[in-house]
Amino acid sequence: MTTPMISMVQQDLGCTISYIYPFGRALTKGLKVFILGVLATLSAFGQFRSTQWNADSGLPQNSVRGIVQTPDGYIWVATLNGVARFDGVRFTIFDKSNTPGMSSNRFIAMAQGQGGDYWLVAEDGNIVRYHDKRFRTLGLSDGIRPGSLFSVTSDEAGSIWTGSDDTLYRWNALTNHFDKQQFTEDKVYFRPLWWIGTGFWALHENQFLYLLHGAFHRSMLPPWIVRDGIKTAAVEKDGTIWIALASGGFVRVSNGSYERLDHPFETAFQEGDKQGWVLHIQNDLNRYLSFPSQDSRSSIQVNAMTTDYDGNTWIGSESAGLFRIQKQSISIYSTPQGLAGENIYPVLRASNGDMWIGSWPEGLSRIRDGKVLTYTSRDGLSGHVSALAEDKEGNLWVGTHGGVRILRRGRFIVPENIPNEEMTSVQVIYQSTAGPLLLGTYHGVYVIRGSHFNVLRTQDGLAADDARVIIADHNGDIWIGGYGGVTKLSGQLVPKERWTEQNGLPSNNVRSIYEDPEGNLWVGTYDGGLGLFRHGKWTSFNVAHGLYDNGAFQILEDNHQNLWMSSNHGIYRVSKADLYAFADGKKARIQSVGYGKADGMLNIECNGGLWPSGAIDRRGFLW
Repeated sequence: MTTPMISMVQQDLGCTISYIYPFGRALTKGLKVFILGVLATLSAFGQFRSTQWNADSGLPQNSVRGIVQTPDGYIWVATLNGVARFDGVRFTIFDKSNTPGMSSNRFIAMAQGQGGDYWLVAEDGNIVRYHDKRFRTLGLSDGIRPGSLFSVTSDEAGSIWTGSDDTLYRWNALTNHFDKQQFTEDKVYFRPLWWIGTGFWALHENQFLYLLHGAFHRSMLPPWIVRDGIKTAAVEKDGTIWIALASGGFVRVSNGSYERLDHPFETAFQEGDKQGWVLHIQNDLNRYLSFPSQDSRSSIQVNAMTTDYDGNTWIGSESAGLFRIQKQSISIYSTPQGLAGENIYPVLRASNGDMWIGSWPEGLSRIRDGKVLTYTSRDGLSGHVSALAEDKEGNLWVGTHGGVRILRRGRFIVPENIPNEEMTSVQVIYQSTAGPLLLGTYHGVYVIRGSHFNVLRTQDGLAADDARVIIADHNGDIWIGGYGGVTKLSGQLVPKERWTEQNGLPSNNVRSIYEDPEGNLWVGTYDGGLGLFRHGKWTSFNVAHGLYDNGAFQILEDNHQNLWMSSNHGIYRVSKADLYAFADGKKARIQSVGYGKADGMLNIECNGGLWPSGAIDRRGFLW
């Protein structure tokens, strides 16, 4: 199933920082991301997010009367104008005009069958079975009278029950025939439970009878509830009975105890681990589901509901279409949580575990144990914060558009022997343990040795004057990437080799370099995808090969050997095993999974090109 990861909306507000614990949805269970973001309007940490589809986005009609997921991953949606198959991006509509075997477009109930089957009851009183990828309306030869049906339900095993002529029938999979149920008593009028697809109810003498997802139950009515005073009924999975009274008000029956209510009732949602979810049950038994989200709380009227294989909840409403509610993979830090600025560029994890966040137009933030401390120009910080690094003494080096500062014991110091007047923008700071200090700018790399400095540029062997990233590999060689290519230098800063598009680099616009534990070099670009340097040669990966995006602004690796990358269209991950298989010619395509607004990002456009633009904290979360 293709899942719609991101609504492709570009914003010029900058980006977010994402903080990911590598589990993730479907392919990554329980992913956690913190985003330090650009939009200051949302102050609450969201737990869940809903995505809506309606007739304007391809749904055949906005009244949804049933939802099932078939084993192939498709979501099928029954509406009052046909049934739709949803692949996560688009709807394929099946109705009477284009599909043999349908008697009507108006479907009022739907139930999951065995295997890939599902069953539909139409407003004209007919039942339709979807089996072996074909629809068929059933009739007398199948044990059911056409035009007499009023609902359908199933149990967890896929057994099907339907109501016909006030009587309940069960589908016999061995004989392919509907059989009348023995518990159906004479002169008992069964009606569908109000919550679509859950079952049936009836009254017999002083008993309330109900069939809930294939299980038959009886409950004694108290004397104060008269038969003619019952309007309709519904039953929760735990057996709690709700009875709407014709006189107004309703009754809640829990553990055999009857309680009359005159006002809407709130009850905890009973589907899986949905902390904070509440069902609001109205006097007429209509349900509204509310849940915590970034907008504080969201509420959706519920007609039909199911949970998919990934744990997402799908809700069909009476007039607002289809909703998917998914747990947020991404949590947000922005100015409402205390950050100095909304537009984030460098992110650094210090040796003591602190997370340092640089922002524009100014500001530096430290996050320690969830608490935020900020520094601005009032504290001696100068201009946009564009680069961060930590030296061996634990001092924080801060590159800005006004030169370099050192944060030492809570105070900003202008370092000696740094030509701040020449460096209007420091884009990367590299502090080696024994060698010189390297400051990358858009017009060269400044090499600081004590009181002396020199500048490395293309005439000195660099592939680019515009330096964006500097790292050291396991051999002590220095790798410099920027807008112009990649250069490899010895530990003594003697150029050894350089690469551009002409000799294998995916793009000359380099934003990130990462050496993995195996000693392979990965290069992320702005517009050419991802590059792997292994065994002395380059392999390129881009959207044509299955990469989620051609941008790879930062590269982080989790404990499961997945690479996580940021781009203008969100965050995405790829298995290194997949990448190696493609590079070795064993696979024709790679698979990548993207994360965006549906997962909690406020803005899908990530920042990069200044170093570092991401980090992993002590707990394994990716920022």
